[in-house]
Amino acid sequence: MAARGPIIAIIMGGVKELVRDKTSLFWILVFPIIMVMISGGLWANPNPRPTTVGIYVEDSTKGPFNATLIAEAMEETGMFSVKSYDTLQAMLDDIADDGHPPLGIYFPQGFAANASMGKPATIVVYRVNVSELWVEVDYSKLLGFLGGMEDSVRLAILQHALPHAPPEYRDYLEALADPLKTRLETVNTAREVSKAVLAGFMAISMVIVEALFIGLNVGASMIHEERETGGLRALLSSPVPSWAILAGYTLTTMIYIALAGLASVAAGLLVGAEYRGINIGTLAASSILVVLAGLFTMGLGLLLAPLARSAKGANGLATAIAFPLMFLGGVWIPAWMLPEPFRTFAQYFPLSKLSDALKLMIVYGGTPAEALSMIPPVLIIAIILVYAVGSATYRRMLSILLEKV
Repeated sequence: MAARGPIIAIIMGGVKELVRDKTSLFWILVFPIIMVMISGGLWANPNPRPTTVGIYVEDSTKGPFNATLIAEAMEETGMFSVKSYDTLQAMLDDIADDGHPPLGIYFPQGFAANASMGKPATIVVYRVNVSELWVEVDYSKLLGFLGGMEDSVRLAILQHALPHAPPEYRDYLEALADPLKTRLETVNTAREVSKAVLAGFMAISMVIVEALFIGLNVGASMIHEERETGGLRALLSSPVPSWAILAGYTLTTMIYIALAGLASVAAGLLVGAEYRGINIGTLAASSILVVLAGLFTMGLGLLLAPLARSAKGANGLATAIAFPLMFLGGVWIPAWMLPEPFRTFAQYFPLSKLSDALKLMIVYGGTPAEALSMIPPVLIIAIILVYAVGSATYRRMLSILLEKV
């Protein structure tokens, strides 16, 4: 009971310091809003940009299948923006100069006649010679569209040819034209990829990102800040136990993370996020997951504290570690998108698991039991161990400083 007063005093001091410190306010309240809104605008877009495709038509012949009809069909899909050229060389020059358009189609003489009469019809596809991911995606889109047009031509030819074929050969002709009878059926799922889901995904990711930055920075710098401001001398000369000091800072860290989390969730709503699992059970489970994230990151920060000589150095060290972990630890970027070595690391990184469990509930509507089952006991033990070792490191630093007083 005697330690309650100092703990509350530390918390109130931390809140007052947050209000006075514009830099901390930015990182805790403004930074998550900016990140979620930018990410929502870039990634949570239900209407991806159309791919610009250059077209040069040498054969202007009209027929059931001609270049004009193909170009119109491309535009109607919404996936392509067609840019027509008067000469083949003009199209090739644009592709070569700056990669806009990145793709081009050349319809040579005789294309329409051959395609309409059931003869092989040639088209030439040009692509810019770079290996960027966006070019590969655009190229795959175009080949998929042309494959669909090829199927349409093949089936149209079949309809004309079947009545004239001997009955015993009709099944073979039909199999040649359409060898795989593919039937598409859709399965409803709560985990579809939509604007609302992507926006929610980024917002909840930001909650854990903030836990990463806040926990590391507070844990690494708190003893140095107190020493530099003179508060540490007062704490060391008072009868307050070290665990009470640590508890005060830990609770302050949780308040900072909660404020940042609320800012992240609110920013998600601004970019169209839909949170499906908001109820008493999920809020309680979410609180457990966020507290575990805060304990883990603060423990890591406490372990970093002896490596720094000042609060500024501690903050720089914590930030230098937090930024790579944000991207390579499966927190901000999904683990499956990472290169293999980092993917393996992300699969075992505690914050990645905690982030996935939060998203399962809040974004996809999973139950608290499902989310908590994603956190194995060994992970909880590891988090507690990191915090315990960090706490022991902190108490050791206090003892050393007490001897110098």
